[in-house]
Amino acid sequence: MDELEAPRPPTTLPLYAKERMSVVLLAAAGMVTVGLVMPGWFILKRGFLNSLGPRAPMTKLWPGLAIAMLFVGNVATLADELARDPKYADQAAFARLIADDLILVGGPLAIVATAIVMKLSYDVASLLEAHRARSGEGAPVSKVLALLLGPIYLQYRVNLLAGPGD
Repeated sequence: MDELEAPRPPTTLPLYAKERMSVVLLAAAGMVTVGLVMPGWFILKRGFLNSLGPRAPMTKLWPGLAIAMLFVGNVATLADELARDPKYADQAAFARLIADDLILVGGPLAIVATAIVMKLSYDVASLLEAHRARSGEGAPVSKVLALLLGPIYLQYRVNLLAGPGD
């Protein structure tokens, strides 16, 4: 009777299978690195994303810029916090002089970096949705969740399209 059954369509897309990554590990890395790993995800997956379709290729420029902005913003915010801490008053005399300027740098840089990650997330969600629609596999990719959760949601979708793990 098994011989008479119609062949079932594949439940995994081979292109996605080698791109699996733990979503929990990605979220934990995002917390430990204060968000620096989130734009790094786009660099890590660049080759895979470029192979999905005939859209503009993913470059290292925008994710790299976001990483640099987040790094400088986080350092500026940390320096501002240290300069304001009375426990470090002796060592942070110079930092106290520029503390107000540091916070004015850190905040805007973090906002711009977040906007870059959101734009990249939206673009990748569109790319995954177009590829998913062509292949006929899985549920639609939510652009709203991609904007809110960024690479964490996108990696979850890649894992779903990859099928069950080994």
